[in-house]
Amino acid sequence: MMQNRGPIRSRMFNEGRFALPRLCSLKGYWKPLTANRKSKTMRALWKGSIGFGLVNIPVGLYSATEESNLTFVSLDKASKGRIRYKKVSEATGKEVKAGDIVKAYDLGGDFVTVSEEDFEKAIPTKKDHIEIVQFVDEKQIDALYYEKPYYL
Repeated sequence: MMQNRGPIRSRMFNEGRFALPRLCSLKGYWKPLTANRKSKTMRALWKGSIGFGLVNIPVGLYSATEESNLTFVSLDKASKGRIRYKKVSEATGKEVKAGDIVKAYDLGGDFVTVSEEDFEKAIPTKKDHIEIVQFVDEKQIDALYYEKPYYL
């Protein structure tokens, strides 16, 4: 019988894909997660290349942290049925159908409606190449830019 020797880290390269170390407990032993339906595999947030001079290196950008929030639903205490909410207009007091609801931004009492076309126009153009121009000392970078860590 194998003894539990503590956490075992997964390999950085798994089946030709970049995978970060993750752990799971299986029957009392710590084993790396594998790429199956039950485990979450890391997906690149962005794929492209980094270049300096004549050298181009293909890279992927991965989030180093994962947000984990609990989500709750509201149930009726007696019947255990889910509680649903109707969408009602404040002006008329009548229920509004999903197709009649638009998105808007509140500007201090004035509302500016935003359509799906506006959202599509606001999507920035995709860049698939990062050019390294210069290196700077770590102390020169303001801590404001360290909001969320990533792996490259």
